[in-house]
Amino acid sequence: MGWRHLPAFVSTAGFLVLAVGMGTTVWAAADFHEYGEAVHAKNEILYVTRGLWSVCYSAFGLTECEHLDAGNIAPQDHAVRFFVMIGALLAAAGLGLEAYYIRRDHMGEAVPVIVKYASGVLILAAAVCTLVGTLVYTATGPKGWNINDHIQFPGTVFDGSKWQFGYSVYLAWASVVPLLAAGCALLHQARTLNKDVSNDFGANKIENFHTHHEIHNIE
Repeated sequence: MGWRHLPAFVSTAGFLVLAVGMGTTVWAAADFHEYGEAVHAKNEILYVTRGLWSVCYSAFGLTECEHLDAGNIAPQDHAVRFFVMIGALLAAAGLGLEAYYIRRDHMGEAVPVIVKYASGVLILAAAVCTLVGTLVYTATGPKGWNINDHIQFPGTVFDGSKWQFGYSVYLAWASVVPLLAAGCALLHQARTLNKDVSNDFGANKIENFHTHHEIHNIE
C-alpha cells in the first residue's frame, strides 16, 4: 500500500487507544487507609478506581463495580463524557470513509476527492473533541464522586482529596496525537490530489484545444 496509506494506520491506532481509554475505569484512582480498626489490623487498604461510566472498589481481595448515573457525577463530567464520546464517534466515521476510499482506489475505481477531505476533517474534529474533553477533566480534577455516599464504616470519613489521575486519562491524552497527525496528513493528501486533478484537467483542455486547432487548419 505504501506510505500514502500511513495516515489510515495512524488514525486507527489513535482510535483504538481512545476506545480503550474511554472504556476503562481508571480515569482516577485512590488508596484509602483511614477506616475501621478491623481493616487496619489486617493492614488492608481500600483501592478505588473511577472511570467515565463506572466506579470500582477493591478490598480483602474482592472487587465490586457500580454504574455512575447522571445524578452522581459533577457537571464537568457530563462535558467530559460528551466530548470524548463524540470524539470516538467522529474518529470511527472518519476511519470508515478512509477505508471506503482505500478500497475503491485499490480496485482502480475513481473516488471523489471530497471523500478524502471528509475523512480528514472528521478525524481532525475527533482529535479536537478528545482534546477538549481531556482538558476539562485534567483542569477540574477527578472530582464529583463522593465515596462516603457509597461505602460506610462507623466513625470514618474518607478523604476525597486523595484522588489521582489514572492510566485511562493518559490513554485519552495519548490518542490526541495520532488523530491530530492523521487528520492533518489526510487533508494534505486531499489537497495534493485535488491539485493533481486540476492539473490533469487543465492539461487535457490544452491538448484538446491544440487537437481541435490542428484539425481546423487541415480543413
